[in-house]
Amino acid sequence: MWMLLRRPPLRDWHFRRQVRIGPIHADFGCHTAKLLIEVDGSQHFSDPAQEEDARRDRIFAAAGYAVLRVTKAEVLGDPEAVVAAVLGRLPG
Repeated sequence: MWMLLRRPPLRDWHFRRQVRIGPIHADFGCHTAKLLIEVDGSQHFSDPAQEEDARRDRIFAAAGYAVLRVTKAEVLGDPEAVVAAVLGRLPG
C-alpha cells in the first residue's frame, strides 16, 4: 500500500504511515484530506475484530477523519482499483 501512496497521482497528498489519531494508530493517513486508510488482513473478518474495527472507526470519525478500509488481498490483487478507491475519497 505504501508504494501505491508514494506514486502519482497520490504522492502529492502526502500520506503518512502509522498515523496517530487519539489513542490509536491508523495504517496510513493524509491530514490534509482528513482521510485514513486501514489495510485489513484475514484476522479482521471475525466478529470480535469487526467490532474492534467499528470502535476504532468511531474514534477516527470523532476526530473528523473518514476511513477507507481495503483488504490486503485487494491491495495485492487489484492495486489500481485501490488507487481509484482512494482517489474517489479525496476532495476535489
